[in-house]
Amino acid sequence: NKVFNIAEVANMTPEEARRYQISEQNYWDACTLMDEATQKGRAEGIRIGEERGIKTGRAEIARKLLAKGMDVDFVAEVSGLTIDELIDIAKNKNETGSRNGK
Repeated sequence: NKVFNIAEVANMTPEEARRYQISEQNYWDACTLMDEATQKGRAEGIRIGEERGIKTGRAEIARKLLAKGMDVDFVAEVSGLTIDELIDIAKNKNETGSRNGK
């Protein structure tokens, strides 16, 4: 197939060969852009997943500290979560605990 393509290009007029080369370059440029976009999308997805995982871990630790009766201000300081987030965690502890089988 490659030999056929070479022979086909060799029989083109200069204008056809120029158009063919432009077409080939556009194709490879598009492939490169798609690869770069895919890699960027994967990296962004990984970053978002890591952030969610970290936040979930902090929330779980905060939930346990609050359940042990720790002061909300202290839990906010060590977990990096806001007081509002801790209030939400405290309100939803039964709902979340039942989902995790605890």
